[in-house]
Formats: sequence, structure tokens, C-alpha cells
Amino acid sequence: MNQYEQLLEIMKKMGSKTNPEELQLAEAVSSTEIQVGGNKLDTDDYKINENIKDLKAGDLVLVYKIRDDLYIIICKVV
Repeated sequence: MNQYEQLLEIMKKMGSKTNPEELQLAEAVSSTEIQVGGNKLDTDDYKINENIKDLKAGDLVLVYKIRDDLYIIICKVV
């Protein structure tokens, strides 16, 4: 890899740090636990939209990562 290619790689990596996270689908494992990708999250790891009354195992939800350790459940997906 030449110097220009190395510089481009560095620019790509640095630029991706400021990109916002994407919306993701998660699945409820129980009424208090969801799975996002390979990660299981409990109530300490997410906030939930007040209009979502209850989660059941198997429910699909739309989530958004706001920090490394915190997600927001936006809505149920039907």
C-alpha cells in the first residue's frame, strides 16, 4: 500500500467515527430483555418508548444506539 492509499484508509476510519449509528431491528427475548445482533440487553441497557406497554418474547422492535452502552426502543415492528 502506497502513502496515498494509507492516507485514504486513515481518512475513511476517522470519517466513520462521526457517522451516526443506524436503526436496527432487535428481538425481545423476554419482557425485559432484547437481543440486538449478538448482544443481549436488559433494562439497564435501553430506554423504551412510553407507548410500548409490554414486550413479549419474539416481538420485533426498532432500536437506535445512542451511546456505546445505551439504546432506545423506538417502536414495535409488526
